Amino acid sequence: MRVLHCISWLSMGGAERQLYYIAREQARLGHEIHIVYTNGDNIPAGYRNSGVSLWKLSCVHNHDPSLILKMIGLLRRLKPDMVQSWIIQMDVIAGISAALAGIPWILREPSSANAWPSNMKNGLRALVARTAKAVISNSSAGAEYWKKHIPAARCVVLPNALPISEIEGALPKTGRISEKRLVLYAGRLNQREKNFLGTLIALMEVVRQREVDVAILGDGPERKQAQEAVQAAGLRHRILFYGQCDDVWAWMKSASVFVNASFVEGQPNAVLEAMTCNLPVVLSNIPAHRELAPNGTAWFVDPDPPSSILNGIFAALDDPAEAAARAGRARALVGQFSVSRAASDYLDVYDRVKG
Repeated sequence: MRVLHCISWLSMGGAERQLYYIAREQARLGHEIHIVYTNGDNIPAGYRNSGVSLWKLSCVHNHDPSLILKMIGLLRRLKPDMVQSWIIQMDVIAGISAALAGIPWILREPSSANAWPSNMKNGLRALVARTAKAVISNSSAGAEYWKKHIPAARCVVLPNALPISEIEGALPKTGRISEKRLVLYAGRLNQREKNFLGTLIALMEVVRQREVDVAILGDGPERKQAQEAVQAAGLRHRILFYGQCDDVWAWMKSASVFVNASFVEGQPNAVLEAMTCNLPVVLSNIPAHRELAPNGTAWFVDPDPPSSILNGIFAALDDPAEAAARAGRARALVGQFSVSRAASDYLDVYDRVKG
């Protein structure tokens, strides 16, 4: 099968990482896989010699209307059997282009309803999605959102892909400044969806009351404000910001607790990776996390107020035996998230809908 995946960037955000895993595996299985993108030249090295063909469309900005004409030109050149879009800007561009070219397309939903407030941009996406053969969500919450916009029969739930053997092969982080126990945050430093500033308040209190350090991996719009708050509190040697890291799994294997107190999620890669690393997880009590981590595999907290997050972290830190037991039960669940399973499941959907 010839498949064209459409995304804005290739650098490693959540959707980009999922595409990276799935496209390479689909190519390994013998399919002709193409990716079209519009921004950046930071191409992950793993695409080299993967059998995946990359195409960049030049544009003035993400909403450049000329992208539709350029996309149609690429579709006529490649003649794919299936088009799949991975992020909101490309959902619109690829969806319109595929519909005009008469090629079946699929939209991939990475989040859930709260990520898509009512506005013109999200309304246009929902309108274009009516022409999609299917919407593949990585969580039941994502599928429920789309059932309000398209027939339920077109809504499919496929869990994320996880490179389990690669994660298992990662070694713990070496050369840390401190040997204290470590509380880890890894994700976008964003308040509206990730509740990062609320989480930071809890983390600042954790280091005041326990002999632990905090490592924050990732970047985002709240980073500068967060660093200033940590500096003002005199905690800059206890709460360290490392930005985007290529060795997240090594950090996870060196930590005592992982915290994700987001307001909204689909199926977060970082939580799955922490579970694979046998790292105890403290998660916000939202449907996406409840679906991912059944009872007895995590500590669930209210994302607001920060005191609830704080108490969850304390519970995990103060009972190492229970933390190990919950982490072990969570680790037993991750086999279902293999990359080979995910790539094959996507191909099955393509086969089912392309007629």
